[in-house]
Amino acid sequence: MKKIVALTIVWVLTVSVFAGCGSKKTVDSKEGADTPSTSHNNKDKEQGDEVEPLDFAVVLLDADLSPNEIQIYQELEEKTGVKINWQTVPDAGWEEKRSLLFASNNLPDAFFGNFILTDNDVLKYGTQGMLIPLEDYITPEIMPNLSSTFEKYPELKKSVTAPDGHIYGLPSFDNGSVTTTTNVHYINKDWLEAVNMEVPTTTEAFYQVLKAFKENDVNGNGDPDDEIPYSFQKSTNYISDLFGAFGIIDDYKTHIDVQNGKVIFTAADPAYKEAIMFFNRLFKEGLIDQEAFTHDSKAFKAKLKSEERIVGSFQSWRSTGWAIEEGDDTYVPVPPLVGPKGHQLYPERINGVKSKGAFAVSYEAKNPEYIMAWVDHIYEPFFGLQISYALKDGVHIEDKDGDGKYETLVEATTDNRTGVIPQGKVRIDNVTPEASAMLAEKPKHLAEKHMLDAYYNQHYRGEYYPKVFFTLKEVERLSILRTDIVDYSNEMYARWMQVGGIEDDWDSYLDRLNQMGLKELIQIHQDALDRFNN
Repeated sequence: MKKIVALTIVWVLTVSVFAGCGSKKTVDSKEGADTPSTSHNNKDKEQGDEVEPLDFAVVLLDADLSPNEIQIYQELEEKTGVKINWQTVPDAGWEEKRSLLFASNNLPDAFFGNFILTDNDVLKYGTQGMLIPLEDYITPEIMPNLSSTFEKYPELKKSVTAPDGHIYGLPSFDNGSVTTTTNVHYINKDWLEAVNMEVPTTTEAFYQVLKAFKENDVNGNGDPDDEIPYSFQKSTNYISDLFGAFGIIDDYKTHIDVQNGKVIFTAADPAYKEAIMFFNRLFKEGLIDQEAFTHDSKAFKAKLKSEERIVGSFQSWRSTGWAIEEGDDTYVPVPPLVGPKGHQLYPERINGVKSKGAFAVSYEAKNPEYIMAWVDHIYEPFFGLQISYALKDGVHIEDKDGDGKYETLVEATTDNRTGVIPQGKVRIDNVTPEASAMLAEKPKHLAEKHMLDAYYNQHYRGEYYPKVFFTLKEVERLSILRTDIVDYSNEMYARWMQVGGIEDDWDSYLDRLNQMGLKELIQIHQDALDRFNN
């Protein structure tokens, strides 16, 4: 009942804003404990003159439907009377399209969706005046849902507040029933049985297992040469998740980490060198997929889901990355490996704010208050839970007993989600602990992830580089420094893994990194970290 009252109040407040923006709609609602729910299927507006449509830009992955084809957004339009002219752009062409929009000053009223704008976009175009400051609209009167969330979880507001004190973009976030591990290390249990070996616990045991996979026809098809002992891909952080066995946590995209409060560049650390030497040994002996650095995610997935199993070990989000059918248990998790010096670390998934640019309003918008009042519906806790977890009320879940606890009606699948609930980037993830507590049981995917987390929870270092905001000046320098330093590091990463030579090249490699400005790169990250902490 508390949820019902809260949702009714949200609607009353929001409609008052819409009315002030030229809408002639009226609302017939009563405040109080007996007010009927207005959150889902009830019509809580009278038909009247339509308000002017808004123009929103939305990035679509290749398989995504436009928001106007998705039931929950259709219901939101019916509820609010707000018509959105969704401008959809394929994900592959968004970076170029985004640049053209800002360069030509041909901007939509707003940008909507997970990761539609990068942190740098938000800061750059915000300080240039092309995106407007939003903090004055995040009030109990205009945005009761988001303002309440910011009050309860001030770190969320802190994360999206730019160095100049303004908020130019709204966040996507998950503070609910979170998972702590991104990629799980899997191994084929049938192949282990075929060679009479156990799940490896050390890097050396892992090497021996992969060697046995290569030397035997472990998939039993009569071809001893079609097995790929170990594979990886860019989407799995390449092979860097396994560097924890050598005492270092490496993010291939940035190579930035924190140790005891000090920023380090992992690709210049001796432990990084040791890790690459080990995996080069595996490459040289044909134990790693020779296409690991070149195949795309589609080809990688095809290998993992091959009906005749050809891959022995890999990393994946969960079983959906490799399972061929329901109940498939071909692969089992591998706990963090113990390295030659006794290290046993694994990278921890960073939860909380996912994107600082999930929603932004351009200077072209005629009535930002109207737009902000509309988007506050997205941040209503139960609506946020539905779109974030892709569970639609009345389709996948239902409050059967009226106690505020939602039970599963049917297991959510790709088929019964399509056209009903948004997926991917056509949504703004936002889940609070209170919202996730509305579910009577964990969704199947979260239950599985939490089970898998148990293999790794004791092996996180507990320290990581947070999602800080850099100043515009820092962003400009980082765009140059990262291009030079990270690109060069990753070029050598791939070369040393496949060809070798890191021992001979290491000193000259460090010299070149320093010449490129490595110390400045580290200092910029340190300054931003210090500001964030203080």
